[in-house]
Amino acid sequence: MSHIAVYLRISQDRTGLRAGVQRQEADCVALAARLGVEDAPVFVDNDVCAFDGRQRPGYQALVNTVRHGVTHIVVWHVDRLYRRPRELEDTGSMSTAGVTPAGDLTT
Repeated sequence: MSHIAVYLRISQDRTGLRAGVQRQEADCVALAARLGVEDAPVFVDNDVCAFDGRQRPGYQALVNTVRHGVTHIVVWHVDRLYRRPRELEDTGSMSTAGVTPAGDLTT
């Protein structure tokens, strides 16, 4: 799996300290490393809600990268990547099987 990208998103960062995306990044980068990729590109949307229609520059950059060869996206949880089914179309031919959650999904 050499064509991996990491996507991080937090809807609200009231302090501006990026603590939420930093926690996500630690888990996601560790998973990418376990998958054999030490230098996966990381795309971030901090303090950006997926529901309100605002632009998500990190997401748009990720979609562009997917169009140019990324086959797997590591996210902390799939709801960090998309909230609307339409957004799945942005990743082109990559199915949700290419989205790998890194967070603890047992809680």
